[in-house]
Amino acid sequence: MLRLFSLPLAAAIVAPALRGTDAETLLRAVAARYASATDYSLRVRTNSSASSSDFTLAASLPHQSMLRQKSRTNGRFELLLTADATAAWGYQPHRKLYTKSGPERGEERTELARVHHQYFGRFQHLDRLATDAKVVGHGSVRSGGRAVLCIRVRIESAGESGAEELWIDPARHLVLKAVARLKRPMPETGDIVTTTVWYECDLDHPADPSLFTFQPPPGTRRTNTLEYR
Repeated sequence: MLRLFSLPLAAAIVAPALRGTDAETLLRAVAARYASATDYSLRVRTNSSASSSDFTLAASLPHQSMLRQKSRTNGRFELLLTADATAAWGYQPHRKLYTKSGPERGEERTELARVHHQYFGRFQHLDRLATDAKVVGHGSVRSGGRAVLCIRVRIESAGESGAEELWIDPARHLVLKAVARLKRPMPETGDIVTTTVWYECDLDHPADPSLFTFQPPPGTRRTNTLEYR
Protein backbone atom coordinates (compact mmCIF):
# COMPACT_ATOMS: atom_id res chain seq x y z
CA MET A 1 0.00 0.00 0.00
CA LEU A 2 2.89 2.41 0.68
CA ARG A 3 4.11 2.01 -2.87
CA LEU A 4 0.64 2.72 -4.22
CA PHE A 5 0.33 6.01 -2.36
CA SER A 6 3.93 7.23 -2.40
CA LEU A 7 3.77 8.99 -5.78
CA PRO A 8 0.38 10.70 -5.27
CA LEU A 9 1.50 11.74 -1.82
CA ALA A 10 4.69 13.26 -3.22
CA ALA A 11 2.66 15.12 -5.85
CA ALA A 12 0.32 16.47 -3.20
CA ILE A 13 3.24 17.74 -1.14
CA VAL A 14 4.97 19.45 -4.06
CA ALA A 15 1.88 20.82 -5.83
CA PRO A 16 1.46 23.91 -3.61
CA ALA A 17 5.14 24.82 -4.11
CA LEU A 18 4.76 24.46 -7.87
CA ARG A 19 1.68 26.66 -7.93
CA GLY A 20 3.36 29.35 -5.84
CA THR A 21 6.80 29.42 -7.49
CA ASP A 22 7.61 30.96 -10.84
CA ALA A 23 10.85 30.24 -12.70
CA GLU A 24 12.19 33.79 -12.49
CA THR A 25 11.84 34.01 -8.70
CA LEU A 26 13.37 30.57 -8.21
CA LEU A 27 16.38 31.19 -10.48
CA ARG A 28 17.10 34.51 -8.80
CA ALA A 29 17.10 32.76 -5.41
CA VAL A 30 19.43 30.05 -6.72
CA ALA A 31 21.81 32.65 -8.19
CA ALA A 32 21.95 34.48 -4.86
CA ARG A 33 22.56 31.22 -2.98
CA TYR A 34 25.55 30.26 -5.11
CA ALA A 35 26.95 33.80 -5.29
CA SER A 36 27.05 34.02 -1.48
CA ALA A 37 28.87 30.68 -0.98
CA THR A 38 32.53 30.91 0.00
CA ASP A 39 33.09 27.21 0.76
CA TYR A 40 31.59 24.19 -0.98
CA SER A 41 31.98 20.46 -1.53
CA LEU A 42 30.37 18.64 -4.45
CA ARG A 43 30.17 15.07 -5.68
CA VAL A 44 28.89 14.85 -9.23
CA ARG A 45 28.24 12.22 -11.89
CA THR A 46 27.72 13.12 -15.54
CA ASN A 47 26.52 10.78 -18.29
CA SER A 48 26.16 11.27 -22.02
CA SER A 49 26.11 9.08 -25.10
CA ALA A 50 29.87 9.65 -25.44
CA SER A 51 31.19 9.37 -21.88
CA SER A 52 30.54 9.05 -18.16
CA SER A 53 32.62 10.54 -15.34
CA ASP A 54 32.57 11.10 -11.59
CA PHE A 55 33.80 14.40 -10.15
CA THR A 56 34.66 15.47 -6.63
CA LEU A 57 35.08 19.22 -6.22
CA ALA A 58 35.83 21.44 -3.25
CA ALA A 59 36.74 25.08 -2.78
CA SER A 60 37.50 27.63 -0.11
CA LEU A 61 37.30 30.88 -2.00
CA PRO A 62 39.07 32.81 -3.27
CA HIS A 63 42.34 30.86 -3.39
CA GLN A 64 41.82 27.16 -2.66
CA SER A 65 40.21 24.64 -5.00
CA MET A 66 40.48 20.98 -5.91
CA LEU A 67 39.14 18.55 -8.47
CA ARG A 68 39.23 14.80 -8.75
CA GLN A 69 37.89 13.26 -11.94
CA LYS A 70 37.52 9.57 -12.67
CA SER A 71 36.22 8.32 -15.99
CA ARG A 72 33.59 5.58 -15.94
CA THR A 73 34.04 5.11 -19.68
CA ASN A 74 37.80 4.70 -19.58
CA GLY A 75 38.49 3.14 -16.21
CA ARG A 76 42.18 4.04 -16.35
CA PHE A 77 41.69 7.80 -16.59
CA GLU A 78 41.94 9.65 -13.29
CA LEU A 79 42.97 13.22 -12.62
CA LEU A 80 43.66 15.20 -9.45
CA LEU A 81 44.13 18.98 -9.42
CA THR A 82 44.69 21.21 -6.39
CA ALA A 83 45.53 24.88 -6.04
CA ASP A 84 46.07 27.52 -3.38
CA ALA A 85 47.47 31.04 -3.45
CA THR A 86 51.07 29.92 -3.97
CA ALA A 87 51.04 26.75 -6.09
CA ALA A 88 48.92 24.46 -8.26
CA TRP A 89 49.43 20.73 -8.72
CA GLY A 90 48.21 18.19 -11.24
CA TYR A 91 48.50 14.43 -10.87
CA GLN A 92 47.54 11.40 -12.95
CA PRO A 93 48.07 8.20 -10.95
CA HIS A 94 47.68 5.84 -13.91
CA ARG A 95 50.58 7.58 -15.68
CA LYS A 96 52.55 8.29 -12.48
CA LEU A 97 53.02 11.89 -13.62
CA TYR A 98 52.52 15.22 -11.87
CA THR A 99 52.83 18.90 -12.71
CA LYS A 100 53.42 21.97 -10.59
CA SER A 101 53.05 25.67 -11.32
CA GLY A 102 53.23 28.85 -9.28
CA PRO A 103 50.60 31.49 -8.51
CA GLU A 104 50.32 32.45 -12.19
CA ARG A 105 47.48 31.01 -14.26
CA GLY A 106 48.89 27.74 -15.60
CA GLU A 107 47.06 24.80 -17.16
CA GLU A 108 46.10 23.38 -13.76
CA ARG A 109 44.26 26.55 -12.73
CA THR A 110 42.68 26.86 -16.17
CA GLU A 111 41.20 23.36 -15.96
CA LEU A 112 40.13 23.87 -12.35
CA ALA A 113 38.31 27.06 -13.33
CA ARG A 114 36.59 25.39 -16.29
CA VAL A 115 35.23 22.44 -14.33
CA HIS A 116 34.27 24.45 -11.25
CA HIS A 117 32.37 26.85 -13.50
CA GLN A 118 30.49 23.97 -15.14
CA TYR A 119 29.35 22.40 -11.87
CA PHE A 120 29.16 25.45 -9.59
CA GLY A 121 30.11 28.88 -10.89
CA ARG A 122 27.60 29.20 -13.73
CA PHE A 123 24.70 28.92 -11.30
CA GLN A 124 25.73 32.27 -9.80
CA HIS A 125 24.34 33.87 -12.97
CA LEU A 126 21.07 32.00 -13.44
CA ASP A 127 19.17 35.23 -12.85
CA ARG A 128 20.37 36.38 -16.29
CA LEU A 129 18.47 33.47 -17.87
CA ALA A 130 15.28 33.88 -15.85
CA THR A 131 13.25 35.45 -18.66
CA ASP A 132 13.89 32.39 -20.88
CA ALA A 133 12.87 29.85 -18.23
CA LYS A 134 9.66 28.16 -17.16
CA VAL A 135 8.59 25.61 -14.56
CA VAL A 136 7.71 22.33 -16.29
CA GLY A 137 7.03 19.94 -13.41
CA HIS A 138 8.67 18.25 -10.46
CA GLY A 139 10.71 15.14 -9.76
CA SER A 140 12.79 13.37 -7.17
CA VAL A 141 16.60 13.28 -7.04
CA ARG A 142 18.67 11.16 -4.69
CA SER A 143 21.21 13.50 -3.12
CA GLY A 144 22.88 13.55 0.27
CA GLY A 145 21.66 10.03 0.92
CA ARG A 146 17.97 10.87 0.61
CA ALA A 147 15.31 11.53 -2.01
CA VAL A 148 14.82 15.27 -2.57
CA LEU A 149 11.70 16.61 -4.28
CA CYS A 150 12.74 19.18 -6.86
CA ILE A 151 11.12 21.73 -9.13
CA ARG A 152 12.07 21.25 -12.78
CA VAL A 153 12.91 24.44 -14.67
CA ARG A 154 13.50 24.43 -18.41
CA ILE A 155 15.86 27.05 -19.87
CA GLU A 156 15.90 27.60 -23.62
CA SER A 157 19.29 28.21 -25.18
CA ALA A 158 20.04 31.18 -27.37
CA GLY A 159 19.03 30.45 -30.94
CA GLU A 160 17.86 26.88 -31.43
CA SER A 161 20.93 24.94 -30.34
CA GLY A 162 19.17 23.16 -27.49
CA ALA A 163 17.84 23.52 -23.96
CA GLU A 164 18.64 22.54 -20.38
CA GLU A 165 16.36 21.37 -17.61
CA LEU A 166 17.48 22.08 -14.05
CA TRP A 167 16.08 20.14 -11.09
CA ILE A 168 16.16 22.53 -8.15
CA ASP A 169 15.67 21.86 -4.45
CA PRO A 170 13.20 24.68 -3.62
CA ALA A 171 13.98 24.57 0.10
CA ARG A 172 17.75 25.07 -0.18
CA HIS A 173 17.90 26.62 -3.68
CA LEU A 174 20.41 24.02 -4.92
CA VAL A 175 20.70 22.54 -8.39
CA LEU A 176 20.73 18.76 -7.92
CA LYS A 177 20.24 17.57 -11.49
CA ALA A 178 20.67 18.95 -15.00
CA VAL A 179 19.56 17.45 -18.30
CA ALA A 180 21.05 19.28 -21.30
CA ARG A 181 19.94 18.63 -24.88
CA LEU A 182 22.19 19.82 -27.68
CA LYS A 183 20.84 19.61 -31.21
CA ARG A 184 23.14 18.01 -33.76
CA PRO A 185 23.75 19.65 -37.15
CA MET A 186 21.90 16.72 -38.75
CA PRO A 187 18.53 16.38 -36.92
CA GLU A 188 18.02 12.78 -38.03
CA THR A 189 20.94 11.72 -35.81
CA GLY A 190 19.08 12.86 -32.66
CA ASP A 191 20.01 15.20 -29.82
CA ILE A 192 23.08 14.86 -27.62
CA VAL A 193 21.72 14.39 -24.09
CA THR A 194 23.95 14.93 -21.04
CA THR A 195 22.57 14.14 -17.57
CA THR A 196 24.36 15.41 -14.47
CA VAL A 197 23.46 14.57 -10.86
CA TRP A 198 24.91 16.23 -7.76
CA TYR A 199 24.98 13.34 -5.26
CA GLU A 200 26.48 15.65 -2.65
CA CYS A 201 26.02 19.42 -2.67
CA ASP A 202 27.22 21.20 0.47
CA LEU A 203 27.49 25.00 0.37
CA ASP A 204 27.32 25.47 4.13
CA HIS A 205 30.45 23.89 5.61
CA PRO A 206 34.20 24.42 5.11
CA ALA A 207 35.92 21.72 3.08
CA ASP A 208 38.61 19.55 4.63
CA PRO A 209 41.86 21.60 4.38
CA SER A 210 43.82 18.47 3.44
CA LEU A 211 41.98 18.42 0.10
CA PHE A 212 44.00 21.44 -1.04
CA THR A 213 47.44 19.97 -0.38
CA PHE A 214 49.44 17.53 -2.49
CA GLN A 215 52.67 15.62 -2.05
CA PRO A 216 53.98 13.66 -5.07
CA PRO A 217 53.88 9.94 -4.24
CA PRO A 218 57.11 7.94 -4.45
CA GLY A 219 57.82 6.64 -7.93
CA THR A 220 56.18 9.55 -9.77
CA ARG A 221 57.96 12.06 -11.97
CA ARG A 222 57.31 15.66 -12.88
CA THR A 223 56.20 16.59 -16.39
CA ASN A 224 55.20 19.76 -18.22
CA THR A 225 51.62 18.83 -19.12
CA LEU A 226 48.87 16.28 -18.41
CA GLU A 227 45.87 14.86 -20.23
CA TYR A 228 42.65 16.65 -19.33
CA ARG A 229 40.08 14.70 -21.35
